Amino acid sequence: MMAKTHQAFAVFSVLMVDKFVPGLVGNLCVACCLGFIGALLPDLDSPQSSFGRIVPMLSKPFHKILGHRTVTHSLFAVAVLHFTFMAFSLKPSYSNAICVGYISHIIGDMLIGKNGVTLFWPLKQKCSINPIRIPVAGFGEYVVFNLLIVCIAARGLHQFEPEAYHLLLKGISLIV
Repeated sequence: MMAKTHQAFAVFSVLMVDKFVPGLVGNLCVACCLGFIGALLPDLDSPQSSFGRIVPMLSKPFHKILGHRTVTHSLFAVAVLHFTFMAFSLKPSYSNAICVGYISHIIGDMLIGKNGVTLFWPLKQKCSINPIRIPVAGFGEYVVFNLLIVCIAARGLHQFEPEAYHLLLKGISLIV
């Protein structure tokens, strides 16, 4: 999955978590920004990724030793990340928002791409939920990205301008 799709999926995920578990991620604007950042962290294991290019001194050895979509794309990594944040007394809502972004990245890589992720690392079995094999940076991913942007905009309208959201729905229902 491309970085921009990961980030859009992270923002969408933060918005959905806030809708169904209010208060878990705290301030929604801050949470979306933290989720946006958290969505890039799993690709620490890829020197070609957006995040890997920022920290090549870490991403190159990670990639050489472990490969891509292994430990950093696992539930183990999510637990380590969350407990590290808790150990350093990061505000729980901040930790939750970053972890939502991180988890959304893992789910995104399971949805788009041909290989899946080693979700249960150190077990080497790859997990994928991509039955139609949507390729990375292919037409299907661009469709997913644009749908995510529409969903984010709709949720934002619903959250911050409910009257505009309802007017939009009425307009769409008249067209359809």
